[in-house]
Amino acid sequence: MKIKALFLSALMMGAGFSVNASDATNVPLNPPENGEIVAEEGEVTDEVIEEEVEPEKKWKIFTGGVYFGAGHASLHDGLGNASGVTWEVGLLNAIGVSYNFGNRNRLSLGFGYAAKFYKLKDRMHFTSNDEGVVSIVPFADNMHKTTSTLTIHSFQFPLLYSRGLSNGKCTIWGGAIMNTNFYASYDRTYRLDNTTYNESTNHIHQRVVTFDAIVGVQYKILSLYCRYSPQNRFKSGYGPKLDHSWTLGLSFGF
Repeated sequence: MKIKALFLSALMMGAGFSVNASDATNVPLNPPENGEIVAEEGEVTDEVIEEEVEPEKKWKIFTGGVYFGAGHASLHDGLGNASGVTWEVGLLNAIGVSYNFGNRNRLSLGFGYAAKFYKLKDRMHFTSNDEGVVSIVPFADNMHKTTSTLTIHSFQFPLLYSRGLSNGKCTIWGGAIMNTNFYASYDRTYRLDNTTYNESTNHIHQRVVTFDAIVGVQYKILSLYCRYSPQNRFKSGYGPKLDHSWTLGLSFGF
């Protein structure tokens, strides 16, 4: 190495340059190009090149929240024992827009669809008079295999806040939902004299706009949620007081 350095020094002196032999030993034979960092002999580089991470977009359009759940609704005026299982299915956000802010915070507004089913216990059924007033009465004794269910279809508008936890996999979320109940009907099924009858009645006087509260915990894409509906399903004077329904369910996203 010293012979090469002396030879290089001699060549440079012949070209009119003055270089110390001791300095020539530190001159790299292949100088770095394009800003490349070259370690000197005996050194070990420990440089880590960090990739540039694109920041998360604040505004997003999204879809998600297929859900199903089951629970119970309250009936009053001596009909409390007639209320059976309440269950629901829907898509919470057929389309939604979200705003991300702060540290793992999100606020979203969406549009979705919901169907809710209020089933009565056996031997009780929905009926209505000529004015469209709905009531609940027992089936006749000679009717068997009886069921009766009130079904309400809605467009829903969820306004939700969510907060991601530090582990990056769990999210807590909740908010309010406005429902526009655009269609409602009830059915009753029974068997009489070896014949099964299935009757359905629509154009009932359901409450058009109702509000719910919902909270949930999400792990990856699966959520466990609780939904509470405090308002009566019927307009005042047009049906039994059916309110304070709650459901527990699973949702894929929200």
